[in-house]
Amino acid sequence: MLGAVACGALALAGCANSAARRGPGDLAALQRALLGTYTSNSADGGADAAGSSAVTLTIQPVTALVLGDAVFYVRETPADNPHLVLAQGIWTLALGAVRGRGHDKSDKSDQGPLIVEHRFLFKDPRRWVGLADNPDLLLSILPQDLQAMPGCDLIWHKTSTGFETGGAPDACHPGTGAQGVWVEQHAELGPTQLSLIERRTLADGGLDNSGPALSLQLTRSGSAP
Repeated sequence: MLGAVACGALALAGCANSAARRGPGDLAALQRALLGTYTSNSADGGADAAGSSAVTLTIQPVTALVLGDAVFYVRETPADNPHLVLAQGIWTLALGAVRGRGHDKSDKSDQGPLIVEHRFLFKDPRRWVGLADNPDLLLSILPQDLQAMPGCDLIWHKTSTGFETGGAPDACHPGTGAQGVWVEQHAELGPTQLSLIERRTLADGGLDNSGPALSLQLTRSGSAP
């Protein structure tokens, strides 16, 4: 019996070590997979005309060591006008353990380190308007230049076809400074497709849950700049 218990303990330890080893590898794989330019054909669920127009989403890596090792500048423009910025912000990826902080409790993606995506808005968007052409501007960024989005972290896990986030965070409250911003609640990434479920931020800083969410189906149309 003791031998069986010992074997069981060794098996569990082996599983834990395997999960721990997968964490950094999965993080590196997601970093590579996210990069690129994605274009939507249309959007479903949004009520306004802007939400239903085709858009281009660009996710490019940037060097901003004060924010972390895996930092991305994310820009959304109309598909037919790459010079008109509809939205821009910063995403960071890191390994962490955040289960139980407002996310779907049925999510089983906590077998080992989780990949946590933090998202930030620029407090003064005009200051960073030239980032698309000169990402080195972010070398001077400081944490106080960004507005965090409390409770809105996304938790990624590897799937058989790519990566996917867990259940939508129910504690997401972007804040009054994010009024009108579309916030991702769920994401699914495949070899050439990126699917996003988003809701708009209201004047009180919470998400608009009064109607259907906006569903964006984007296809990779180019590599990151």
